[in-house]
Amino acid sequence: MADEGILVTGMVLNTMPMGEFDKRISILTKELGKVSVFVRGAKSPKSTLGAASDPFVMGEFFVAEGRGGSYSLYRANIKDYFSSIREDYDMVCYGSYFLEVADYYGRGMVDGKDTLNLLYVTLKAMERKNIPLPLVRCIYELKTLCINGEAPDVFSCAGCAKTEKTMYLNIKKSRVFCENCKGKGDDIFLDDKTLYAMRFVEKAPLNNLYSFSLGEDCIRAFSDIMKKYYGYHVSRNFKSLEFI
Repeated sequence: MADEGILVTGMVLNTMPMGEFDKRISILTKELGKVSVFVRGAKSPKSTLGAASDPFVMGEFFVAEGRGGSYSLYRANIKDYFSSIREDYDMVCYGSYFLEVADYYGRGMVDGKDTLNLLYVTLKAMERKNIPLPLVRCIYELKTLCINGEAPDVFSCAGCAKTEKTMYLNIKKSRVFCENCKGKGDDIFLDDKTLYAMRFVEKAPLNNLYSFSLGEDCIRAFSDIMKKYYGYHVSRNFKSLEFI
């Protein structure tokens, strides 16, 4: 049966114990999207697959399809354990949230390449510690919305098509408006730096995504915007947010 398996590249999003020795894990893969995978004997001290069945693990997984669209894991070639993230409580909290968001958006038999690559570059950015974790979160959240076609259009006024530097974001309409076209009370002011950051994130390739930083005030403004936007457009209460 193992010879009939499939080799996929992916990252373990979450894990659930099954009985005394086994696990069921969720892997976001480049080829098959999100898949549920049974790992026999994963909790046994002698298991060769135990280390491959933990969250954050990224690599190549040889799986065979079973009944009900689930898979069984036979071999794994691990590329990265993200050990430094596992050893830092704050990074574990943020990283767990990023995995949960990816799990929410992940779908079976849907190309998961972009979401997987975003997860990878995000965790790598956390390990480098070049920019604050709250900003990493904002960038990740906005880019996730872009990948899934839910990001706000922040490039021109929805009323007159001007592209000036000062805009107001309407959360419900997912559009920005200039001073002359904005409504009353529902539009959030975007200062120049926050607007530039949002435009950059939406357009930047993944390998250049985490190449800037912001001051504390701008990060707070960016964070407040993303919190309100997710609160309105994303119908999920992420459990891992309780630890951030």
